[in-house]
Amino acid sequence: MARLRAKYYCAGDPVDVVTGVNTDETLELELPGPIPFQWRRYYSSARNTESLPLGWGHTHEYDCSFTADLDGYCFRGPAGLTFFPYIPEDGGVAAVSGLLLRRVTPLQFEIHSDARPVMEFVFHNPEAPAPLHRLIRGRHTMVFQYTDAGALSQITGSTNQLLQVRTDAAGRITLLSVLKDGAPRRLMEFEYDAPGNLIRGTDAYGNSFHFAYDRANRMIRKTDRRGYSFEYEYDDNGRCVRSRGEDGLHDVQLRYLPAERTTVVTRPDGGVWKYFYDDAGALTNIVDPYGGTQILKSDEDGRLVSVTDPNGNTSHVLYSPEGLPLATVDPLQRATLAEAPEHQPVELPELLVSEPPLSRLATQALGHPPLFWERKAADRTPLALEYGDWIDPEFLAPPTSALVETLVSEWRPFFVAVDSTSTDPPAWRKAEETEFGPGTLDRDFAGKVFRYTDPAGHSEHWRYDSAGNVRRYRDRNGSQWLYEYTSWNLLEREVDPSGGATAYEYTYAERISRCADAGGAGTSFRFDWKQNPIELIRDGEVAERYTYDRAGNLIERKDGNDAIRVRIVRGEANLPARVEQNPGPAADLEYDEEGRWIKASSGSSTFARAFDEVGNRTLDLRDGMGVSHRYAGLDLAETTVFGRFKISYRRGNGVLTIVDPGGQTQQIRLFPGGIVQKRFSNGTLHTAQFDWSGKFLGSAVNSKSLRRACQYRYSPEGELLSTRDSRGRTSQYGYDASHRLVDAVYPDGSSEQFRYDAAANLLEQATLANTETGRGNRLLAAGGDRFEYDTRGNLMRRTGAAGTTTYEYDAAGRLLKIHGRSGEWTAEYDPFGRRIRKSSSAETVEFYWDGERLAAEVSSTGLLRIYVYAHPEALVPQFFLEYDGLDANPEAPARYFLFTNQIGAPERVEDDSGRTAWQAEIRAYGQCHVDPDSTIELALRFPGHYYDRETGLHYNRHRYYSPELGRYLHPDPIDLAGGLNLYAYTSQPLNLVDVDGLRCPHMSPRRLRRLRHRQRNLARNIRKRMMRIPFEKDGRTYVVATVRHRQTGEVRTVVTSNVGPKDPNRRTPHPYARDAGVTDEMYVRPQTRRRGEAEHAEDRLTTWAQENDYEVLSLTPTRPCCGGCTGIVHDRLNDPGLDRVDRLPDMPKSRTQPSRGDPG
Repeated sequence: MARLRAKYYCAGDPVDVVTGVNTDETLELELPGPIPFQWRRYYSSARNTESLPLGWGHTHEYDCSFTADLDGYCFRGPAGLTFFPYIPEDGGVAAVSGLLLRRVTPLQFEIHSDARPVMEFVFHNPEAPAPLHRLIRGRHTMVFQYTDAGALSQITGSTNQLLQVRTDAAGRITLLSVLKDGAPRRLMEFEYDAPGNLIRGTDAYGNSFHFAYDRANRMIRKTDRRGYSFEYEYDDNGRCVRSRGEDGLHDVQLRYLPAERTTVVTRPDGGVWKYFYDDAGALTNIVDPYGGTQILKSDEDGRLVSVTDPNGNTSHVLYSPEGLPLATVDPLQRATLAEAPEHQPVELPELLVSEPPLSRLATQALGHPPLFWERKAADRTPLALEYGDWIDPEFLAPPTSALVETLVSEWRPFFVAVDSTSTDPPAWRKAEETEFGPGTLDRDFAGKVFRYTDPAGHSEHWRYDSAGNVRRYRDRNGSQWLYEYTSWNLLEREVDPSGGATAYEYTYAERISRCADAGGAGTSFRFDWKQNPIELIRDGEVAERYTYDRAGNLIERKDGNDAIRVRIVRGEANLPARVEQNPGPAADLEYDEEGRWIKASSGSSTFARAFDEVGNRTLDLRDGMGVSHRYAGLDLAETTVFGRFKISYRRGNGVLTIVDPGGQTQQIRLFPGGIVQKRFSNGTLHTAQFDWSGKFLGSAVNSKSLRRACQYRYSPEGELLSTRDSRGRTSQYGYDASHRLVDAVYPDGSSEQFRYDAAANLLEQATLANTETGRGNRLLAAGGDRFEYDTRGNLMRRTGAAGTTTYEYDAAGRLLKIHGRSGEWTAEYDPFGRRIRKSSSAETVEFYWDGERLAAEVSSTGLLRIYVYAHPEALVPQFFLEYDGLDANPEAPARYFLFTNQIGAPERVEDDSGRTAWQAEIRAYGQCHVDPDSTIELALRFPGHYYDRETGLHYNRHRYYSPELGRYLHPDPIDLAGGLNLYAYTSQPLNLVDVDGLRCPHMSPRRLRRLRHRQRNLARNIRKRMMRIPFEKDGRTYVVATVRHRQTGEVRTVVTSNVGPKDPNRRTPHPYARDAGVTDEMYVRPQTRRRGEAEHAEDRLTTWAQENDYEVLSLTPTRPCCGGCTGIVHDRLNDPGLDRVDRLPDMPKSRTQPSRGDPG
């Protein structure tokens, strides 16, 4: 509730714009445990006359009391008072403002609050307030003890850790300590001035924060542990009229006009905001500096219920029965979590939450039209690139040696195994789940994480500054990153292991205003009064300008010369209805009720998509031709290409069977230990193994034309160090301290060196020498050729011994034409940046897409090639089918099976007879040496890369990549969100893949691991669990929910249907937790009605949850029976759908620690 209110009611550090109250809420200390001990300090200038446990106006998290009288009950928490009505009977409950009060006995009460532990209060004297007695979560408790005077004296933590509290004669806390090895160790110490104001706090490491006050005991200055201060001024009525950091950070001046029920807020850039409120103090309107008005409506209890933006689009706030804000529902009925609980047990899709400022600059898409594409949280490990999230991490622990012997006995040395006779569980199985993945975390006595150790025994280390910011991070290879901070804990400088330094500057609102990479290339931003970026400046020159409507939606993008390049016409719910480019065709878009584009037209083509009730994409068509899908729940059952070529999928018991249009079956079988075995219809058996992090460990192939095994060895940080195969061929690779590839020795004995500058520009490889780079990391010269760029940074001309080649782009930066010695090459795209056609003097090829991956291509000779994948989210096909034309007999394809390397790049293709049809050696940066005996052509390279032999370039979805140069021809469309170097490819090309031309993975290895872990958890969420739930022939429909028990805190996943189950007693957690022998057909469906009686599935599950004391966290239908089951069934983990970065979200705050150094 507090966070939702603060979003609209607070300005500055913060100050309540209605009451003028200055507040502060700071987590000073946290000790982990089943019930974490969280010492959070609360301050309110409105309580300046109250002597609290931490002095005037200051208190702490556990300062809670409960009183009762004949009229009802009063709960006093650190943030204020809550009143409950009288409960006449034991077991009765009352709910107010998100709190649920339960009467246990006349003298014992419990307060339940979302995901926080239950608070228990016990009256020893009914005439006196009852202090907090216990916190309860399941079988764990935290117990509080008090002195005879009522002062807190001792806390027994949930891990039996004993914390002691010392107070002075006035009851103020002076020392908080923990018993360590039998002796007390200081956690926090507090000092007070003569009037009793808290003036200093000192932590376990000797770092202090300070406060100063006016004569009325109101805080006028606070100074953090790094010495940075905020200052406050008050008027004669005690209202805060100014709040500012010492360097102007978050500076606001407030002018109160109570007679007009208005407050005027002025910010340092000159922007003036007006807040209007009613007699009850509820905000009614917020007028921004440009005259745009937000309209806020509150209910009779003062709760915010709706917000209407300046364009008239209204969002509503949903509340739980207890009054807790659950979600904000936008005009398209899409729900987002309104307020994250303190101990949120469900992973949220905060994909950028752990990235450093350079990556969290999400605004850097800056309105480029191709950013209408779909962006999912795709895990880019080799395992996920090939199999999506079909393979659960539980498969990824080493198998026993007996299993390896059974599957690949002759290749056993090439696979990882554990001793099958050992009785001690391997480390991989014993590892706990942490925020970094499986492993262990080590903390000091004050709870600070200083080491993470993965299941293989490799460790990462952190060191902190006085404010708890990471100042040094050492990775698993021993490489070290250093961090420096400025202002209010803002990252100012990051130094990589090679000594390269990245620098950041900020605005008063903590937006990054300038960043410069290690090579000195700088990017700056200028903002309007609403903190929307209005200018992008590269190396001192304005590159682009942006214009917004009153609701903050981007409507124009101009180049540095003020020429309009993109104009966006907004429609319903602020969605783009028309996008006009100069140059380039205009696009008109239509959407479904959930805001997903379903129809688009551009040029002479139309594009269409459709979705089922669950959200699966079922159509992706261009001019009526393309791909359709049929799903069973979320499980893909059938794919049809061009309405004629059907591929079916069957999954069960760890086996995926793919049946092609000709009736031939390809089978993929999973075995414990990350072993995946593929049996193709040509008789080839391919066995591969992946480790717990998704890396490719080894493979063995047994076919008519080849018997070979290969093993891959990695560094602790995941860099490929060497390969060896069963023929004795080996390769070896070396890296510098920053994990950049620096040398390679290939199986044929040849070697290659790689050299980079400080900004990660590749300067040397076998096909690259004599390089020269210029401003903004542009390549100016290489191998005797010169390169020229247009004003937007796109490669415009290349001149050399082979002649001159020119390049032309549209307004979105998409490559349209190449003019060279061999003639003209052209390309066309759909409105979402997917290439639909390429043409040259030699041929024209048409492309058809399935979301973000290539589904089929048709050459000018009529040759049709259809790519078949193992999973809807996979990017590496398992095989492809060829036909002579679109009218060919679907039952008579030519089949070709792909075999890939450690990152998913194809190395070999077999035909239907088992003979090698294509094979090649792929060098580090993509140079491909194709065997001259190959009988077919293959354009697939790295995952997401398509090789154009006419140009020598890779089409990489949103950009073109040159394997010769090891870099992109044009800047990243999402700008700095993809990395500071706008042209660089990853400097770890043997380990990482840029699958879409948008991100440079080498910029942050820690970010990738944390993101991968987050994505893995998301893969376990409700929607993925639903894939295991089959449809029933009787038309039964299901709703799946994540629920949490109100008493024990247990979180589980359950499913119910609109018809009662046959067995009313079957109730089981999600598939991986159920007992052996429990099949999908026996899956739990809680019964709330008589057998066979129909009812909305959502209602059935909600009723069951209430009867069994469960709180429903999220609901998702598998196949809703009607609109009643779908209208408000919104999962908190819902996929955001289109990543409409054209809306230019606010520049993110950057006070969080950098990703490599953010263990918490």
